[in-house]
Amino acid sequence: MDRNSSNLDLLRSIAVLAVYFSHVSQMLKVESVGPISVNAFAQMGVLAFFVHTSLVLMFSMDRLQMPAAAMFKAFYVRRAFRIYPLSIVTVAATVVFSIPAVAWKEYVPLGRLDLVSNLLITQNLTFSPEALGVLWSLPLEVQMYVILPVLYLAVRRWPYWWLPVGLWVLAVVAAPIQAKTISRLSVLQYGPCFLGGVLCYVLCKYRRYSFPSWGWPAIILAAFGIRQLGVSAGWVACLLLGAALPHIQEVQQPWIKTAAAWIAKYSYGIYLSHLIVLWTAFVVLEAWPLWGQILVCVSLSVALPMAMFHWIEQPMMAVGAQLARRTAPPVPQPWTDDARHLQPLAQTAVQFKDKAMSSLTMNAKA
Repeated sequence: MDRNSSNLDLLRSIAVLAVYFSHVSQMLKVESVGPISVNAFAQMGVLAFFVHTSLVLMFSMDRLQMPAAAMFKAFYVRRAFRIYPLSIVTVAATVVFSIPAVAWKEYVPLGRLDLVSNLLITQNLTFSPEALGVLWSLPLEVQMYVILPVLYLAVRRWPYWWLPVGLWVLAVVAAPIQAKTISRLSVLQYGPCFLGGVLCYVLCKYRRYSFPSWGWPAIILAAFGIRQLGVSAGWVACLLLGAALPHIQEVQQPWIKTAAAWIAKYSYGIYLSHLIVLWTAFVVLEAWPLWGQILVCVSLSVALPMAMFHWIEQPMMAVGAQLARRTAPPVPQPWTDDARHLQPLAQTAVQFKDKAMSSLTMNAKA
């Protein structure tokens, strides 16, 4: 399994759709459907994002094939150009167009320090309100980037399942302590979620079972169900996702693979833009007939994430990759400049070997 896995695409697409439709439900003032909490359903979507992100980034560091110091630099440069440009544009849009943090509430302008904190993605460290509601998860992701390369080096050195599981247990113990002591380190509340992806990475190295592909949607559904039991249950749900994924065959249905790949590709833009889309379609255009509002909502839900990806996200990722490559040491080639003078000697040795073998063969026949 790698970052192009159709099962990973399915997880990411379900995660972003869970957040999207939960907010649609809340805009319609539906906070629960029977025993199902809409808010818990949306949050599980974000937690699934965390599992997916940590796993994909472990694969990404695998591909870098660099010494530790260079890998750290390349990793941070790539992630900065991946997450910040689109976030900054989104925050700027909320200020310029007076877009409320939540589509169904009133706009409240940010103070200067709060605006700076949103641009830097440090709201949980400064206790600043989010310019847009969905931005609450980005500081947690950025702060987890600090420790993720260290975890990668640890599991590369000791590739055993008990290491991420042991760290997960420690994270579960640390989370309630953090809640009562250092409130600014709220990222620790989600450490067990990121460690689900680390466990998955380790288990991918020695998969022992191969369950049918229909088991993956069932596992995802089970994870969403577990999260309904409470916040801490979400940690267990993330561990379940990470432990199960390596043992399940890839989804094979072409239409599912195509749809999941498309949604996953534009998922960051969908996540950041969907509240703006809902506000535009159902608040700004409140006087429009319902069919017109729905048409605008569907059209913008598709067009805006695509534009954000192709005009901002993808170009900035390319810039980040280019800058990251400058931090990488040269990859050794079969004949480097320093050793090129040895090539004729090696060729002579091969020729000598061929002649010797030919002579031995002729003597044997004689």
